[in-house]
Amino acid sequence: MDVASRRLADEVARNQALAESRDVLLREVQHRVSNNLQVVSALLNLEARGSVDPGARRALADASARTALVARIQRSLADADQQETAFNALARSIVDDALSAAARDDVTVSISSGEVALSAEEATPVVLILLECVNNALEHAFPGRPGQITIALCDDGSFRTLTVSDDGKGLGEIPTGEPSSLGLKIISSLARQLRGEWAIQPAQSGACARLRWPNPGP
Repeated sequence: MDVASRRLADEVARNQALAESRDVLLREVQHRVSNNLQVVSALLNLEARGSVDPGARRALADASARTALVARIQRSLADADQQETAFNALARSIVDDALSAAARDDVTVSISSGEVALSAEEATPVVLILLECVNNALEHAFPGRPGQITIALCDDGSFRTLTVSDDGKGLGEIPTGEPSSLGLKIISSLARQLRGEWAIQPAQSGACARLRWPNPGP
Protein backbone atom coordinates (compact mmCIF):
# COMPACT_ATOMS: atom_id res chain seq x y z
CA MET A 1 0.00 0.00 0.00
CA ASP A 2 2.85 2.40 0.84
CA VAL A 3 4.56 1.72 -2.49
CA ALA A 4 1.29 2.22 -4.39
CA SER A 5 0.62 5.46 -2.50
CA ARG A 6 4.10 6.81 -3.33
CA ARG A 7 3.67 5.90 -7.00
CA LEU A 8 0.29 7.62 -7.08
CA ALA A 9 1.72 10.72 -5.40
CA ASP A 10 4.60 10.78 -7.92
CA GLU A 11 2.16 10.48 -10.81
CA VAL A 12 0.00 13.31 -9.44
CA ALA A 13 3.11 15.50 -9.04
CA ARG A 14 4.22 14.78 -12.62
CA ASN A 15 0.76 15.58 -14.00
CA GLN A 16 0.67 18.82 -12.03
CA ALA A 17 4.10 19.82 -13.35
CA LEU A 18 2.99 19.06 -16.91
CA ALA A 19 -0.18 21.12 -16.44
CA GLU A 20 1.81 24.07 -15.10
CA SER A 21 4.24 23.85 -18.02
CA ARG A 22 1.33 23.77 -20.44
CA ASP A 23 -0.23 26.86 -18.86
CA VAL A 24 3.06 28.76 -19.02
CA LEU A 25 3.44 27.79 -22.69
CA LEU A 26 -0.11 28.89 -23.51
CA ARG A 27 0.41 32.25 -21.82
CA GLU A 28 3.65 32.75 -23.74
CA VAL A 29 1.93 31.93 -27.04
CA GLN A 30 -0.88 34.34 -26.18
CA HIS A 31 1.60 37.13 -25.47
CA ARG A 32 3.42 36.42 -28.73
CA VAL A 33 0.13 36.57 -30.64
CA SER A 34 -0.68 39.86 -28.95
CA ASN A 35 2.74 41.28 -29.82
CA ASN A 36 2.42 40.20 -33.45
CA LEU A 37 -1.02 41.79 -33.69
CA GLN A 38 0.37 45.02 -32.27
CA VAL A 39 3.04 44.99 -34.99
CA VAL A 40 0.35 44.50 -37.66
CA SER A 41 -1.64 47.37 -36.15
CA ALA A 42 1.42 49.63 -36.24
CA LEU A 43 2.08 48.74 -39.89
CA LEU A 44 -1.52 49.49 -40.84
CA ASN A 45 -1.27 52.81 -39.02
CA LEU A 46 1.87 53.69 -40.98
CA GLU A 47 0.11 52.83 -44.23
CA ALA A 48 -2.81 55.01 -43.19
CA ARG A 49 -0.54 57.97 -42.52
CA GLY A 50 1.13 57.55 -45.90
CA SER A 51 -2.06 57.24 -47.91
CA VAL A 52 -3.24 60.23 -49.94
CA ASP A 53 -6.70 58.75 -50.52
CA PRO A 54 -9.02 59.86 -47.65
CA GLY A 55 -11.17 56.75 -47.99
CA ALA A 56 -8.20 54.40 -47.92
CA ARG A 57 -6.65 56.33 -45.04
CA ARG A 58 -9.84 55.98 -42.99
CA ALA A 59 -10.18 52.26 -43.80
CA LEU A 60 -6.55 51.56 -42.85
CA ALA A 61 -6.87 53.58 -39.63
CA ASP A 62 -10.02 51.67 -38.68
CA ALA A 63 -8.31 48.34 -39.44
CA SER A 64 -5.34 49.41 -37.31
CA ALA A 65 -7.61 50.31 -34.38
CA ARG A 66 -9.52 47.02 -34.58
CA THR A 67 -6.32 45.00 -34.77
CA ALA A 68 -4.90 46.85 -31.76
CA LEU A 69 -8.08 46.07 -29.84
CA VAL A 70 -7.82 42.35 -30.62
CA ALA A 71 -4.20 42.47 -29.43
CA ARG A 72 -5.29 44.05 -26.16
CA ILE A 73 -7.99 41.42 -25.64
CA GLN A 74 -5.50 38.64 -26.32
CA ARG A 75 -3.13 40.08 -23.73
CA SER A 76 -5.92 40.39 -21.16
CA LEU A 77 -6.80 36.74 -21.72
CA ALA A 78 -3.17 35.74 -21.23
CA ASP A 79 -3.08 37.69 -17.98
CA ALA A 80 -6.27 35.89 -16.92
CA ASP A 81 -4.68 32.46 -17.48
CA GLN A 82 -6.68 31.81 -20.64
CA GLN A 83 -9.92 31.38 -18.74
CA GLU A 84 -12.08 34.45 -18.18
CA THR A 85 -11.66 38.19 -18.23
CA ALA A 86 -13.74 40.69 -16.28
CA PHE A 87 -16.05 42.56 -18.65
CA ASN A 88 -16.40 45.77 -16.68
CA ALA A 89 -12.72 46.71 -16.53
CA LEU A 90 -12.05 45.78 -20.16
CA ALA A 91 -15.15 47.62 -21.40
CA ARG A 92 -14.26 50.75 -19.44
CA SER A 93 -10.77 50.81 -20.94
CA ILE A 94 -12.10 50.34 -24.48
CA VAL A 95 -14.84 52.96 -24.08
CA ASP A 96 -12.46 55.54 -22.61
CA ASP A 97 -10.18 55.08 -25.62
CA ALA A 98 -13.14 55.49 -28.00
CA LEU A 99 -14.24 58.70 -26.28
CA SER A 100 -10.71 60.07 -26.43
CA ALA A 101 -10.28 59.17 -30.11
CA ALA A 102 -13.59 60.84 -30.97
CA ALA A 103 -12.73 63.89 -28.81
CA ARG A 104 -16.13 63.57 -27.11
CA ASP A 105 -15.63 64.71 -23.55
CA ASP A 106 -19.28 65.78 -23.59
CA VAL A 107 -20.52 62.17 -23.72
CA THR A 108 -20.77 60.13 -20.53
CA VAL A 109 -20.83 56.34 -20.48
CA SER A 110 -22.13 54.09 -17.70
CA ILE A 111 -21.30 50.39 -17.58
CA SER A 112 -22.98 47.68 -15.51
CA SER A 113 -22.23 43.98 -15.65
CA GLY A 114 -22.30 42.69 -12.09
CA GLU A 115 -19.82 39.86 -11.73
CA VAL A 116 -20.12 38.64 -15.33
CA ALA A 117 -16.81 37.60 -16.86
CA LEU A 118 -16.22 36.64 -20.48
CA SER A 119 -14.70 33.35 -21.55
CA ALA A 120 -11.77 33.25 -23.97
CA GLU A 121 -14.17 32.35 -26.80
CA GLU A 122 -16.51 35.25 -26.03
CA ALA A 123 -14.12 38.08 -25.22
CA THR A 124 -12.95 39.12 -28.69
CA PRO A 125 -16.31 39.08 -30.55
CA VAL A 126 -18.27 40.64 -27.67
CA VAL A 127 -15.83 43.50 -27.09
CA LEU A 128 -15.47 44.18 -30.83
CA ILE A 129 -19.27 44.39 -31.15
CA LEU A 130 -19.35 46.69 -28.12
CA LEU A 131 -16.79 49.02 -29.69
CA GLU A 132 -18.65 49.14 -33.01
CA CYS A 133 -21.89 50.04 -31.20
CA VAL A 134 -20.22 52.74 -29.12
CA ASN A 135 -18.45 54.25 -32.13
CA ASN A 136 -21.71 54.23 -34.07
CA ALA A 137 -23.44 56.13 -31.25
CA LEU A 138 -20.59 58.62 -30.97
CA GLU A 139 -20.70 59.25 -34.71
CA HIS A 140 -24.45 59.51 -35.27
CA ALA A 141 -26.40 59.93 -32.04
CA PHE A 142 -25.17 63.25 -30.66
CA PRO A 143 -24.48 65.76 -33.44
CA GLY A 144 -23.23 68.88 -31.72
CA ARG A 145 -24.64 68.15 -28.26
CA PRO A 146 -23.83 66.19 -25.09
CA GLY A 147 -25.14 62.68 -24.61
CA GLN A 148 -25.30 59.56 -22.49
CA ILE A 149 -24.47 55.96 -23.45
CA THR A 150 -25.52 53.10 -21.20
CA ILE A 151 -23.87 49.69 -21.47
CA ALA A 152 -25.24 46.65 -19.65
CA LEU A 153 -24.25 42.99 -19.70
CA CYS A 154 -26.48 40.48 -17.93
CA ASP A 155 -26.56 36.70 -17.60
CA ASP A 156 -29.80 34.82 -16.96
CA GLY A 157 -28.13 31.41 -16.88
CA SER A 158 -29.02 30.24 -20.38
CA PHE A 159 -28.25 33.40 -22.32
CA ARG A 160 -26.12 36.49 -22.03
CA THR A 161 -27.34 39.88 -23.24
CA LEU A 162 -25.33 42.98 -24.04
CA THR A 163 -27.21 46.25 -24.58
CA VAL A 164 -25.77 49.56 -25.72
CA SER A 165 -28.34 52.36 -25.55
CA ASP A 166 -28.09 56.11 -26.01
CA ASP A 167 -30.26 59.18 -25.51
CA GLY A 168 -29.40 60.58 -28.92
CA LYS A 169 -31.50 61.74 -31.84
CA GLY A 170 -32.84 58.25 -32.51
CA LEU A 171 -32.90 56.12 -35.61
CA GLY A 172 -34.04 57.21 -39.00
CA GLU A 173 -34.97 54.30 -41.21
CA ILE A 174 -34.23 51.03 -39.42
CA PRO A 175 -31.75 48.95 -41.46
CA THR A 176 -33.23 45.76 -42.93
CA GLY A 177 -31.78 42.95 -44.99
CA GLU A 178 -28.07 42.51 -45.48
CA PRO A 179 -25.95 45.17 -43.73
CA SER A 180 -24.34 47.69 -46.06
CA SER A 181 -21.69 49.35 -43.86
CA LEU A 182 -18.46 47.64 -42.85
CA GLY A 183 -19.23 48.14 -39.16
CA LEU A 184 -22.61 46.40 -39.41
CA LYS A 185 -21.09 43.59 -41.47
CA ILE A 186 -18.48 43.06 -38.75
CA ILE A 187 -21.18 43.00 -36.07
CA SER A 188 -23.30 40.50 -38.01
CA SER A 189 -20.34 38.21 -38.60
CA LEU A 190 -19.25 38.29 -34.96
CA ALA A 191 -22.82 37.69 -33.74
CA ARG A 192 -22.97 34.56 -35.91
CA GLN A 193 -19.64 33.47 -34.45
CA LEU A 194 -21.27 33.61 -31.01
CA ARG A 195 -24.37 31.79 -32.36
CA GLY A 196 -26.26 34.85 -31.20
CA GLU A 197 -28.52 37.58 -32.52
CA TRP A 198 -27.92 41.32 -32.82
CA ALA A 199 -30.46 44.04 -33.54
CA ILE A 200 -30.84 47.78 -33.15
CA GLN A 201 -34.20 49.33 -32.32
CA PRO A 202 -35.63 52.73 -31.36
CA ALA A 203 -35.64 53.37 -27.63
CA GLN A 204 -37.74 55.71 -25.51
CA SER A 205 -34.98 58.22 -26.04
CA GLY A 206 -32.47 57.47 -28.75
CA ALA A 207 -31.61 53.94 -29.84
CA CYS A 208 -30.74 50.58 -28.29
CA ALA A 209 -28.48 47.91 -29.77
CA ARG A 210 -28.90 44.42 -28.31
CA LEU A 211 -26.72 41.31 -28.60
CA ARG A 212 -28.02 38.02 -27.17
CA TRP A 213 -26.10 34.76 -27.28
CA PRO A 214 -26.02 31.37 -25.51
CA ASN A 215 -24.12 31.23 -22.25
CA PRO A 216 -21.08 29.01 -22.88
CA GLY A 217 -21.33 27.78 -19.29
CA PRO A 218 -18.59 27.02 -16.79
